[in-house]
Amino acid sequence: MAISRALGRYRNYVHEIILTSPMGVVPRELELVYPAAHYDVTVTGVWDLEERKWVSDCLRDYLKGHNFKRILAHVEGPYVEVCKQTGIDMVFTSKGRITSDDSLASLVENIRMAAGELSTKPRSTRESMLDMIRGMADYGFGAGKGRLLVPENGIVRGKFPRFVLFDGNEQLCSISPDFGSLSLTLEGAKRMKLSPDYMVEIGDFVPKGSILAPGVIGANLQIRPGDELRHVEKL
Repeated sequence: MAISRALGRYRNYVHEIILTSPMGVVPRELELVYPAAHYDVTVTGVWDLEERKWVSDCLRDYLKGHNFKRILAHVEGPYVEVCKQTGIDMVFTSKGRITSDDSLASLVENIRMAAGELSTKPRSTRESMLDMIRGMADYGFGAGKGRLLVPENGIVRGKFPRFVLFDGNEQLCSISPDFGSLSLTLEGAKRMKLSPDYMVEIGDFVPKGSILAPGVIGANLQIRPGDELRHVEKL
């Protein structure tokens, strides 16, 4: 939150990723999904060599998989070594503790200079929110599903983190922070053309909302806890 407040409008100029162990690389768009938002691991501050190499490899692979024009590393402690081990050129912006006034001022100034030098155009807040939901859909349901679910003229309503996506007056999905996933409407599921591997068969009744376990009489074996499902009514 301290970094977000300091960046202000400059957040719309950058793609943020979060480095952490044991998660590795978490794009900001996925900070609300399971397990990134739900793990509870004791942090000692001491990283062994294997852990540092693994996180560094995750970061290197991610950065090489995207065409970033400039990379700013706002990190401290073991994360500095993790970033350096990638062998990728980065500008280190921290002046010690990453949330100190000097560090935050350095981060903002480096983003401002990079945006000017690269003629970067900022995304609007609406575009950023639509990108977040697209990213969550790709992560949860498979690459490309976000484009099917989220229209270019989509509307996002609600307050963080319980955002709701609409296409005009048609609700498509909402973010469920308790489960770390997107909660789909029937229309949203139809648009994504979800695989038949994620369907359940229900009894002889017309559902009024989410279906509870007693109403399910059959389910595909590939379904995992937390998956979003479509139902097939028994005829």
